[in-house]
Amino acid sequence: MKTISETSFYVPPEHICRDSLHITNQEAKHAHGVLRCAVGDVFTVVDGCGLEYRASVQSIRKNRIDCKILSSQKNPKEPTVHITLAQALCRFAKFDTLVEKCTEIGVGTILPTLTQRSRPMPPKDQFQNRLRRWHKIAVAAMKQSGRSVLPRIESAVPIDTLLAYTENFDLSLLAWEDEQAVSLRSLLSPTHEIQSVLIFVGPERGFSKEEVEKARRAGFQPFSLGPRRLRTETAGIVSVSLVMYELCELNPR
Repeated sequence: MKTISETSFYVPPEHICRDSLHITNQEAKHAHGVLRCAVGDVFTVVDGCGLEYRASVQSIRKNRIDCKILSSQKNPKEPTVHITLAQALCRFAKFDTLVEKCTEIGVGTILPTLTQRSRPMPPKDQFQNRLRRWHKIAVAAMKQSGRSVLPRIESAVPIDTLLAYTENFDLSLLAWEDEQAVSLRSLLSPTHEIQSVLIFVGPERGFSKEEVEKARRAGFQPFSLGPRRLRTETAGIVSVSLVMYELCELNPR
């Protein structure tokens, strides 16, 4: 028997019962084929919803490992603030990087958004394939970073749909390259406790003036990311990082 402590496994909640769970598909192949797990081995499992488990292997079959749950707890590494990043759709390779890094930092939801100057919506089957890829990237980043919450990556929405979401958040922020005076710090000096933040990041060529005005009217507050122009995926990663930092979610625990 050995304890596999350097790697956690992702098991969706529907594969977890009161005192048992089972690992399937690629996670099972990795555990058995790469890590050579055996009956009696103990390792960590995360459910993507905030809980982590210590589990002991009971049986190993092809593409399935059955385990007994030894203990469970809420993961203390998860942020208390839920951050939703509405990111203008860009080239898929850039969005891959964004999904990976923002998952590591602690984002809760990633919402691809269609703006006037963003990458146009690809055919439905092509986009669904990419959503599946982003899910896999998020799973790997969740495990690598020691998280137990798997960010939701939604289907793409038009900007007008996004603008109707602001009432669901304590604070809605717009990363705008033409805003030079207002910093994130000034907007995140809360007069009340902030539980949820929506961050909207535009495409490489920026928002149109019409979009900025619509966003203002919907309740978004523009802020500056400094004097240098950032690539869209960099702006998304930096925005999430700064919000997490200013809300004390990157402090040691």
